[in-house]
Amino acid sequence: MNDHENLHTLAYVSSARGVMTEAGLQHLLRNARANNEREGVTGLLLHADGNFMQYIEGPPDALQRVYAIIQADRKHTGLMEIFSAEASTRAFSGWTMAYLPAHKTEILRLSSANWATQDSAGSRPARSRGLSLLMDFWDLHERRIG
Repeated sequence: MNDHENLHTLAYVSSARGVMTEAGLQHLLRNARANNEREGVTGLLLHADGNFMQYIEGPPDALQRVYAIIQADRKHTGLMEIFSAEASTRAFSGWTMAYLPAHKTEILRLSSANWATQDSAGSRPARSRGLSLLMDFWDLHERRIG
């Protein structure tokens, strides 16, 4: 994926409508990875006891198509967008959909962080506190799975 392309990012939380089995989770990941690969979208999915947090990034039109699929999926409820912004680079360029199991308190901590970005003296937008915490969480756990 080209890191110098026109990029948009989006983060949301949601909950499964029913019990999320391991087989169901693997099915969800396969579908997400296939859709994301087709559209040039990358990102990270966190899951804890039927609760999800997802961060996705890609070209704006492609990201909107993927997000529309997510919004229409009736297997989850309570979808709440917590962040949407332009980006200068991808945070998960090597992953069509990285995945980490998480504790629900971690999803709550990450989703309630400040995701707003501010211009840093007219140059690129600064990384938000929410994205910084998400990247720290990923870096810590990727060493164990990667």
